[in-house]
Amino acid sequence: MESFQAPSITRRAALRMAVALPAIPGLLALPTIQQGALPRPVRARVIRIRLDTRLSPTAYSPLGRTLDGQRPRFNRATGAIGTDNFRVAAFTWNGAPSRSALLIRTRDKQHGDWSEWYELHDDQHGPDMERSEARGIRRGTDIAIVGESDAVDVRLESVDDELPTDLYLELIDPGESPADGTIDTFLPGSAAASTPDFTIRTRAQWGADESIRDQSEPDYGSVRGAFVHHTAGSNTYAAADVPGIIRAIYTYHVTGRGWRDIGYNFLVDRFGLVWEGRYGGVSAAVVGAHVAGYNSYSTGASVLGTYTSKAPEPAVLTALQQLIAWKFDRHGVSMSGTVAYPGLATLPTISGHRDGGSTECPGTQLYVRLGALSTRIDAALWRTSVGKVYLFSGNSYVRVSRIGSGADAFYPKAIAGNWPGLPSTFQQGIDAAFVRESNGKIYFFKGSQYIRYSSVARGIDAGYPRPITGNWPGLPDSFNQGIDAALTRRDTGQIYFFKGSQYIRYSSVARGIDPTYPRWIDPNWTQFPFQ
Repeated sequence: MESFQAPSITRRAALRMAVALPAIPGLLALPTIQQGALPRPVRARVIRIRLDTRLSPTAYSPLGRTLDGQRPRFNRATGAIGTDNFRVAAFTWNGAPSRSALLIRTRDKQHGDWSEWYELHDDQHGPDMERSEARGIRRGTDIAIVGESDAVDVRLESVDDELPTDLYLELIDPGESPADGTIDTFLPGSAAASTPDFTIRTRAQWGADESIRDQSEPDYGSVRGAFVHHTAGSNTYAAADVPGIIRAIYTYHVTGRGWRDIGYNFLVDRFGLVWEGRYGGVSAAVVGAHVAGYNSYSTGASVLGTYTSKAPEPAVLTALQQLIAWKFDRHGVSMSGTVAYPGLATLPTISGHRDGGSTECPGTQLYVRLGALSTRIDAALWRTSVGKVYLFSGNSYVRVSRIGSGADAFYPKAIAGNWPGLPSTFQQGIDAAFVRESNGKIYFFKGSQYIRYSSVARGIDAGYPRPITGNWPGLPDSFNQGIDAALTRRDTGQIYFFKGSQYIRYSSVARGIDPTYPRWIDPNWTQFPFQ
């Protein structure tokens, strides 16, 4: 049994953006980078167990399948091996990819119970081959997140009974920091979750030992898309466990795989918290090591946990959507587009790891929900007089007759041609809309202009489009430049306009905004869940 301990070093402070900064054209707001209490670098301890001399043929029935889905015919096992304490496990080897199924179970230190078998495969991670980081690296599996354990049992199942070359089991004890147990969870619905920006916790907060990573300047590429990953093992870890889990992944990637740093640009835990991954700046196009061949053109985020049969927590999906939307906005990428990776495949801009390699990652239950991350509604109309809801997204729209039953037949349709007379700019997408049921007039807003559409005459009224300025008396200048959303109250005729973090209430009778407006969306729309 061999062990490794890395020295520690302090690291730079991180930026924090004030919540209530005014919107300034051309100024890109960064998400908050949240600092915790008394974080410090933490040494992780690595236990490396060479397996080629410990694995012996057995008569056990295979538990798993090879990566290509074949049923293994050969089975080797180590039997129970006592170890020092650890919380994360993975396998590494040299040479070619392994299609074997590598399985591990662990013994809980406190109760002495054995875990289920975790089936691990070649994770298809790694630096791009043209990068200097690719020299001298080892292949390996995803990590298995386990509770505090003090023994392992290993099985290798294969079709050809060939062992990977120089096969090691990597067990990692991430150590502890005084800050680990004080990380606020900031679950949706809390005060911090309702701020206009979301939070990225820094490397310092998860206790990164900066001395073990490569100290040269990070590699920078471009961000044309994003890949989503998951790890393996437990989904029941506590919030206080998260910094240690990330330290273990970091240590495994650097000391076990030979990479310059942690492979992921970001990590997301099951509580919906986002963590800074690879060093180099959260807003920069830092080249990671998460999908070999695609790293120079993408960003990578890994969710801590296993989502093969378990659905991701809503907080996980919310965090992924916010993170990727912010990252794409920074680099001019469409959430719903595709990207032709140079010399590689054309993929959705939001892809799962399996789209770029032969792997099940990020688990079927997370993978099938990735499309939902790019779904957006630009504007909505609820025409109660006809019992229809119209949802607009980009240059298309759908009609829903019964909420929860999906779009009506033959939808989506293009805005162009189906809403006669709309100017070309409105046909490409609208910002907001509302309907006046009393006269059937529909108002569409685009940038600093709006039109009034007659649902009876099926066309825009004469004299439109018009500027918002001057035609909606009393609106603040920022609202005159464009609004985000609008709705009307049928009983009072009052219209609510939303812009950024504020809203106004407009009286169609008095033709002006009511006193004491604009107001903040939160807390006046209490427990507002969006950020």
